[in-house]
Amino acid sequence: LVGFMGAGKTTEGRLLARETGLAFRDTDEWIEAREGRTVREIFAAEGESYFRRREEEALEALLKQEHQVIAVGGGLVTTAWNRRRLRQSGDPVFWLDLPAETVWRRLAEDGDRPLLDGMTRAEFRRLQQDRQSFYQEVAWHRIEANQTEEAVVHKIAELLQRPRIWVLNGPNLNFLGIREPEVYGQRSYEALVEYLQETAEQEGVELTVRQSNHEGDLVDWLQEAHEKRVDAVLLNAGALTHYSYALRDAIAAIAPPVMEVHLTDPSQREEFRRTSVIRAVCAGHVEGLGFASYAKAMKECSKLKKTVEKS
Repeated sequence: LVGFMGAGKTTEGRLLARETGLAFRDTDEWIEAREGRTVREIFAAEGESYFRRREEEALEALLKQEHQVIAVGGGLVTTAWNRRRLRQSGDPVFWLDLPAETVWRRLAEDGDRPLLDGMTRAEFRRLQQDRQSFYQEVAWHRIEANQTEEAVVHKIAELLQRPRIWVLNGPNLNFLGIREPEVYGQRSYEALVEYLQETAEQEGVELTVRQSNHEGDLVDWLQEAHEKRVDAVLLNAGALTHYSYALRDAIAAIAPPVMEVHLTDPSQREEFRRTSVIRAVCAGHVEGLGFASYAKAMKECSKLKKTVEKS
């Protein structure tokens, strides 16, 4: 669990651990136990940079253990090494997010936050805002924490049970409805995203949808899907399907199965579209059904996860 100070990581982490039968660990508590002094005392005597180094040690030690819920300090993600370590661990990371004013009110009653000493409310808001991108970088999911502790824990438990599927769309998909409507139809890319979200809700799938006109972005996202242990990827690589060996190598290198998806049937179109350099390393392909190509591929991937879980 990651998030700003006062977001409830320790309280809700303990509850989640109890509900799931896992152990609970807290990076601040790990550091205090080994230092023999409180976080406030460490800050006062050694400064923030020393404490951040100790956080790196704590994270590395805790990630080597299994069957546990870990609550990390609010500032742990400010260190690039920690963010990379969280991403590479492959462990599910949940970001507990609260509005700045709610957190400020909570912390006003807590006098044990050394980083807040002498800080104005405006400075506090800026600090929280500065860290938002760090939490987003490492998190699998963002959880609205402005609800009961039980509701937060229930949401996390529910998300852990859902298949996690990423849809990656390549060049020119953002021009649906504009590009060759007689071939690709009149509906826009926004309509496709809405359709995917509705289908995912019906199938009980946790869905992420991304689109880029750049080959490197798709390669980066495939590698990220591997790091974050996504259950499956639906890839409509567009014209890159026919010549991108970089995409082929990326698909071959990652653990999540990749389904090749196309709105139209390439075998019935121009000669150059009839060759797919990625098909041999994909788990399957669905094509020629319009938006429904994605729905069919999503259902196949959902069945795959459920079969694996039963096994």
